[in-house]
Amino acid sequence: MSYPGPNRNGVYLREQCEVIELPAGDAAEGKRRRSVTPSAEIMLVQAGRRRWLASAGYSLHSGDMRSHGSLPHDETEQEFPDRESALTSMLEYLLEQMNRVFLDRERGERRQKAAVKAGRYDPGCTVAQSEVREAERVARWAAAQLNIEAPEQLLLWAAA
Repeated sequence: MSYPGPNRNGVYLREQCEVIELPAGDAAEGKRRRSVTPSAEIMLVQAGRRRWLASAGYSLHSGDMRSHGSLPHDETEQEFPDRESALTSMLEYLLEQMNRVFLDRERGERRQKAAVKAGRYDPGCTVAQSEVREAERVARWAAAQLNIEAPEQLLLWAAA
């Protein structure tokens, strides 16, 4: 069996990957659907007999366009022995990233309350509600892919 190879820069092209995506949500409705980045996507590529590479990305389509993602890279990606472990790792990564949004929201609300109590306004400490809604959507999708129930409060991976 032959496996796809990376380009000269060590990058696997999207066409070589299995792509699992969550299409853009309501925040991107007004834009042309075809040109809008998915809310979340995972790219998997089997690069050898027991060698899988994967990458995950997300775009929350909010005011500050919090996003991250790239194509799988031959030298920088963690290797996995099978598709399932690669997919699980990327879904857990997405849950961790969405948790950061929820934690930022929680910290921002506390900071804003303290600012108001001190008689000032700090507009830089809030996270847009549309970003939180989209992060919740991505977290619920990732949790469903992992066959786990998303808790009501989506602080899934909060540090102890």
